[in-house]
Parts: sequence; C-alpha cells; structure tokens
Amino acid sequence: MRVLVTGAGGFLARSLIPLLAEEHSVVGLLRPGSPHPPGRPDRISWIEHDLASGAWVLPLGIEGVVHLAQSRHASDFPARAEDAFAVNVSGTFHLLDAARRAGVRVFVLGSAAEVYGLSRSHLREDAPARPLDFAAWTHAAAEQLLAQFKSCFPTVALRLFHPYGAGQRNRLVPRLFRSVAEGIPLRLQGADGLRLTPIHSRDVARAIAAAVQLTEPEIINLAGEETTSIRDLGERIGRLVGRTPLFSTDSPSSAGDLRGENLRMKSVLGIVPEVPLDQGLADIWQTALRG
Repeated sequence: MRVLVTGAGGFLARSLIPLLAEEHSVVGLLRPGSPHPPGRPDRISWIEHDLASGAWVLPLGIEGVVHLAQSRHASDFPARAEDAFAVNVSGTFHLLDAARRAGVRVFVLGSAAEVYGLSRSHLREDAPARPLDFAAWTHAAAEQLLAQFKSCFPTVALRLFHPYGAGQRNRLVPRLFRSVAEGIPLRLQGADGLRLTPIHSRDVARAIAAAVQLTEPEIINLAGEETTSIRDLGERIGRLVGRTPLFSTDSPSSAGDLRGENLRMKSVLGIVPEVPLDQGLADIWQTALRG
C-alpha cells in the first residue's frame, strides 16, 4: 500500500514512518520549508504542502492516509485560534475530501484524549465528547468530519492518551523533566494531581501501523497499561535526574482524570503496550544526556 503520512516531521512520525516503510511505500507530508528527514529513498519520499491553504490533490497512487498534522498554535487561544481552526479543522476537511476523490482505502486520524474531558473513571470509546478547551474542540470537530466520510472509506479515529518518548518537545512529559531538573514546583490539583495512562511513541507507532489495515470504521483509545499521576511522574523523574521534585497544590481536590481504557486497542488492533513507563522515562533521560 502507498500511505500518505501528514505531520511527517513531527514526534510521532519519527517512530511511525520507518515502521510503515517495512511493509508499505510511504509519502511524508511536511510543512513548506521543513527539512526532509533521512530515510530509505526506495520506500520513503517527501512532499511539502500547507494543509491550511485549502483544497488540493493527493499524490498519485495514495491508498491510505495517516493524518497526524496539527496546528502548533492550538493551545494559544484566542490569539492563534484562526491557525488552529485552519489546520486542525479546515485542513482535515480538505484532506478528507482529497482522499475521497483519490479513492483511498483507509483514513486514520490521530486525535486526542482531551476530547473526552475529565472523568473519575477510565474512559471508554463510547463516553460522550466534552472537550476540555479549544484545542480539544478542534480534535472533536475533526472527528465529526471524519465520521461523515465513513461511507467513502473506513475511517479510524485514534484517541491518544499522552504519548511520550525520546525527542518529544513542549508536551507534558518533557515539561515535567524540565521542571524537576530546574527545581520548578509541579502544580497539582488534589493530593497527586491528574491521573493518566501515558503510552510510549513506539507503541503508538505499532498501533497506527495496525490501524492502516482496518476495513471498518473505528474509534479506538491508544493508552498505556500503567496508571500514573503528576506526583508519581515527578517522583520517577526525580530519581532519574537526581533531584527531589517540588510540588504546589492549586486546589484541595482534583477535577478529574484522563485515563484511557485500552481494551479495543488490544482486541481490534491486536496491540498490547510493550514499553514500561520506567523504561520509557529512562530512555528519555539517557537520550538527553547523550544530546
């Protein structure tokens, strides 16, 4: 299969594209002016396109789409809301429509756990969407657009629960590393802060590669096996970096958690997370030391 991967210069794509290239021909979509990552020229090629620019035509022969691109400014609301909408919502529509016209066989969307909102229990795929903020709303809107095209091709929404791994920037886990290393207090709601089920980028890549093979529409959580909390993550990171983490409490009780149930990931995709949390955190630290 010839597979288009958007957001090809991003964190998740670095694990995904080489894995896909073992069995497929991959076209990586990059923002204009982005450097082309190294790869196998026999199985991986690169194109540049701005998803916010409107309608376009897919490269010839594309049979599958993995849509990982998202606005870098989605959390900057309202100042950069226009960019977030143009990329995450309008860009997704134009990509879906281009995929329809190209006759692709499957469309996989990388969504986010935040579409659910906070909950006291593990979140299942049938839980109602209650987006936490504008960024989460754009993911929910992209999912709704995706569902409208399920008569054209199998549509697969993968809701990612705090993916992490070496090389990630400006997300929860690297921010925690930076705060612990620099002695900045970690802010908690309740005694331990948000509870979550992070999943390593290598396990995310395995799940996406499996999703490309699906022949029916699906919504699937991608979540890790271990439940942790902001306090627990801070303490684990503190042991790695040799610093005692500092904490501050914003409120006496938590508003809820973002823990994903991953039974459908196991049953539909056949993926069981392989990277333990301690190993994944240690890999991040060792990579940082080498860098």
